[in-house]
Amino acid sequence: MLNRGELLVGQPVEQGAVLASVYNPELQPALASAQARLNELRSQSEQATREAERAETLYQRGVISAQQREQLESTAASLRAALQNAQAGVRQTNGQAVFRVRDGRAEQLPVQISAMRGEWAMLVTDDLQADDQVVYAGLSRLLDGDRVEVRP
Repeated sequence: MLNRGELLVGQPVEQGAVLASVYNPELQPALASAQARLNELRSQSEQATREAERAETLYQRGVISAQQREQLESTAASLRAALQNAQAGVRQTNGQAVFRVRDGRAEQLPVQISAMRGEWAMLVTDDLQADDQVVYAGLSRLLDGDRVEVRP
């Protein structure tokens, strides 16, 4: 749930005004974990791409079979997809999106961080209200539309 609204009901606002703040003590560990996974996948993807490129040359020379070449190409493609997924997770964890709980489902909403005060993030968005519930744990595993259960 949003911790506090920056505005009063009926108060006029200007574009870009801070509407609410969210406290997320798990943000930094989740970000560090996501960045480590991203670095690992980037390295694996680069290696798999090099191996697939070498496999093409070896296949053309008749040294390896088509099946071996296809397996290496498939591995490289799979790692590229995993890398893209990890990059999206880092963007979410970095605070560029939050998940609002609506009708038992996670709804991803874009936000901008206007300021940081310690572990508090000041968010700017037109989509959140002061009484909205937002997800702040497990962001790296959550996708838009996933079913969620609110626990006290």
